[in-house]
Amino acid sequence: MTAAARNETSYYSYVFYLIGLALVEIRATEDLEIARILADIFHNVPAEISAGSSIEEIEAEMIVKAERHGRSAKISSMIEHAKRRYKGL
Repeated sequence: MTAAARNETSYYSYVFYLIGLALVEIRATEDLEIARILADIFHNVPAEISAGSSIEEIEAEMIVKAERHGRSAKISSMIEHAKRRYKGL
């Protein structure tokens, strides 16, 4: 792995953690609608990473989708949890 790839991976570690949280939530829910909403909110994140979107742009897109589904409090909570884990953000 090149130094540039390591730096990019490190930069997105927070976002990868958020994706992991979403996958755990999807796996844990018995409510198919909640699983679909979480999938809708997070499914474009890997493409945004590949496109070089900033963390702020990725967060903003997630928040817009969460608001559309009435889940902004849940997604904001997940973001805050991840930020506490990655204190540099």
